[in-house]
Amino acid sequence: MQKLLVALVVMVCIFIVPVSVGAAGLVPACGGAGEPPCQACHVVVLVNNVVGWLVMILGVIAAILIVVAGARLVTSAGNSSAKEEAKSSMTNLLIGYLIVLAAWLVLDYGLRALLLQDGTYSFGVWNQISCVDQPLARSITVTQDAIEYLSLEEGLGGVQGWVPAGSTAGGSSAPAGSYNAACRLLPGPPGVNEYDCSAQEAQCRAAPGTPTLNAAGSAVLCAPRQVSGGGTGGSLPQCTNTYCSVPALRAAGMTITQANVMSCIAMTESSGNPATPPYNVTHPGSNSSACGLFQIVRTTWNLYNVGGSCSDHATSCQNASCNTRVAVNIVRRNGYNDWTCANCNSRAMQCITRYGG
Repeated sequence: MQKLLVALVVMVCIFIVPVSVGAAGLVPACGGAGEPPCQACHVVVLVNNVVGWLVMILGVIAAILIVVAGARLVTSAGNSSAKEEAKSSMTNLLIGYLIVLAAWLVLDYGLRALLLQDGTYSFGVWNQISCVDQPLARSITVTQDAIEYLSLEEGLGGVQGWVPAGSTAGGSSAPAGSYNAACRLLPGPPGVNEYDCSAQEAQCRAAPGTPTLNAAGSAVLCAPRQVSGGGTGGSLPQCTNTYCSVPALRAAGMTITQANVMSCIAMTESSGNPATPPYNVTHPGSNSSACGLFQIVRTTWNLYNVGGSCSDHATSCQNASCNTRVAVNIVRRNGYNDWTCANCNSRAMQCITRYGG
């Protein structure tokens, strides 16, 4: 009897340990970080895993019952009735377990029939289902940036010869904010009118805008240049306050293109706040002295110093007028390089691309 008990323990260890370990992987890995998206195939894999796990449990139970029936058969001695009953139990157990295995095989075949690969059924190794590409619902998120237009007011408003276009010009609808200018009439034979529009076209492009001749070739319609946030890494607004707006920077001595670009850079640097303190003040331990409207560091300030009351970086960098004057000097002498340098402002180049023309 002791031998039978030892055999029973061994059988339990042989079957229960693998079953317990296998149960941890019942749910297929999908939908998590670094995992494929969950699909119908993973449901099939889950069902297959659960069925396989249940068959293993039934196998353990069947093994235990067979051992018990065998013990009864051995101990039946001359009792023919007990002997036949033990034999019948063993036979029924074996037949029942074979039916379970047959059902498992049929179910496995049915699960595989649910999976298609390249339009055909794929039957691989028994009880091993590998997910293949299934018809997945693919959602595409399309983000359309709001369309904006560069203002022509600073470039053309008040310039001799240019007037607001109104609702129509040259027989076509004029975009809001457009301007019109008549071209220069060239001398020629009576009744033949020829025009030179080169000056007006150049003024329009510098505004910056997009010039278009009317049907007669006698006037130029200057439409605002369209810009959008596509490919710029997000919104790139321009400053609108009295310190770094396009008109304010134009008044400080920048060209229209420089003012458009630097108004954007001011927003990416300080959000247009001239009182922004030095970086190493708000971030103790940093050695960066970037300060004020355009976040100009001490060494750059000293290199492009405008003198007078703006000479000292420590006392003047938070003064909007001084910060702007130094920025004007930098742009005139070195372009935008002090903002586009390595480890400087990663979005400055995007401002240049968007507003620089």
